[in-house]
Amino acid sequence: MLLKEKEIEALYFLRQFPRSKVAVSFSGGKDSLVALHLAYRAGIRRAVFSDTTIESQKVIEFVKEVGTLFGIRIDIVRPRKSFWELIPFLGIPSVHNRWCCPTIKFQQLNEYAKKYGIKYYITGLRKDESLFRKEYEKIGTNPMLPYIIQLNPIIDWSEKEVWEYIKKYELPVPPGYKNGLLRNGCVICPYKSPKELEKVKKLEPEIWKKFEDFLNLYAHVFGIPNKEEFVRSGWRSWRPPTRRKVVGKIKIINNKNKIELTNGLEKRDFKLLKIINKEKLNDLKKIKILIEKELNCIGCGACLSLCPADALHINEMGVIDVDIKKCTHCYECLNSSKLRGGCVGRNYGLEIFVVEY
Repeated sequence: MLLKEKEIEALYFLRQFPRSKVAVSFSGGKDSLVALHLAYRAGIRRAVFSDTTIESQKVIEFVKEVGTLFGIRIDIVRPRKSFWELIPFLGIPSVHNRWCCPTIKFQQLNEYAKKYGIKYYITGLRKDESLFRKEYEKIGTNPMLPYIIQLNPIIDWSEKEVWEYIKKYELPVPPGYKNGLLRNGCVICPYKSPKELEKVKKLEPEIWKKFEDFLNLYAHVFGIPNKEEFVRSGWRSWRPPTRRKVVGKIKIINNKNKIELTNGLEKRDFKLLKIINKEKLNDLKKIKILIEKELNCIGCGACLSLCPADALHINEMGVIDVDIKKCTHCYECLNSSKLRGGCVGRNYGLEIFVVEY
């Protein structure tokens, strides 16, 4: 199929969806740029960029430049807690400790979608980017955006066709590619190759100096051998130690229809237990997860996306809470297939508080 035919097909595809419910999830990369331009031609005028707080300032400037060029506003959204605020609690992000995407990339996109009634996000995903993406289709879902439909208008385009399109419409080239990078995205990413990381270090010295200071401190505190290799690139595949601390035991008192916790925890009012309805009051597994979610909450907001009724929120104390008037007792907030264990802090924390039953 010729590029012109693919353009027509993509435009026809995008025009099938209500504009008021659609936004482009713009990454600032070349594929995302083409998807944004196609969406603009299809009459879509809403776009959002997720600033993970470890983005290149050059990319953020490029996002603003593209918005001005297209004559549209590209909203920039940021996470509740930055990368630098979370890393002391969750450790170094790695391919074995991937807490970063749910907390600093997708959390704010979920909240943006709720705020503006967005039902569809347009992306620049392409099948030939990786083996993992070969199974993707034009219409799909992302487990980290569980109630949003993902539209991928250039899913079958080749990289060559993407560059041809950019040249054809004289679109600006994203800054990373000018500097020899193969992909856009977070400056600190464990999926970047050691060779690419070396390029990024030279391009973003301030971010990397801050990160390497933390890596050195981390290596010292945990007594990591071969410190130089760890700081250079070994952190990418490192699994941090986790200390699990038992802080109580659940005991059900059926005749009183209430929950009792030992070790002094019975004095604490666990707000999330209101999610358990009377029919499930003896479901110890559900009770355990909800208590541990509350005990280990770091206020990142990642789990808010699990609730289809929008009943979960971060309260004024900075921890998870529930509006019981909205709660439908669907228990999606415990869904591990959408978010591991239903909680980032409970699964990735360097110290995790657990209860037994």
